[in-house]
Amino acid sequence: MIGLGPLIGAVPRPSTTLQALRDATHDAHETLEQQLDLLSTGFSKARLLRMLVRFESFHRAWEPRIESLIDRSAFLAPRRRLAPLQADLAALGAAPECSQGPDLSWLVGASDAWGSLYVMEGSTLGGLVITKSLSAQAWRPRAEVTYFNSRGRQTGAFWRETTAAIEAHGCIGNRDQMIAAAIKTFETLAGWLAPDPDAP
Repeated sequence: MIGLGPLIGAVPRPSTTLQALRDATHDAHETLEQQLDLLSTGFSKARLLRMLVRFESFHRAWEPRIESLIDRSAFLAPRRRLAPLQADLAALGAAPECSQGPDLSWLVGASDAWGSLYVMEGSTLGGLVITKSLSAQAWRPRAEVTYFNSRGRQTGAFWRETTAAIEAHGCIGNRDQMIAAAIKTFETLAGWLAPDPDAP
């Protein structure tokens, strides 16, 4: 049959936007996890403080940018994580840095924002594991690091609501732009949180 030849052996396109995002960002996700090494038994308090300071400056730039691109204030308000970060720094005796944060000029539309939100909201799932790991460190933080566990028992519910919104936006046909922004978010985080002199 004419025209069917190129389809033989072709890789099927993921059926959902969420699956497409997972597949496309796998390598970038793995690279960032290895760089941060948050589950290492030798993770030091000094590294944690430096990382939280950098996360704080990232969120200080990122949250307003996302809110300017996604006109859903009621949806985004409970997903803000800047306040928990600043509370963590105060509890741990560290001060925010003066940096204005990373260059986010590539976040220009709603699809970019949803793709980036996929990464940052997805990190709350891993945050549950990170919280448990930190509590097992020999120097165990005297105060809970709430940034990694800012949703508590509601983490799963928040994530399901987020993925439903992502799927709804992806159906409009903006999947490729969302994927590109998600990958760029991982890469921006990797660049912003590095270098770390104590990293393995």
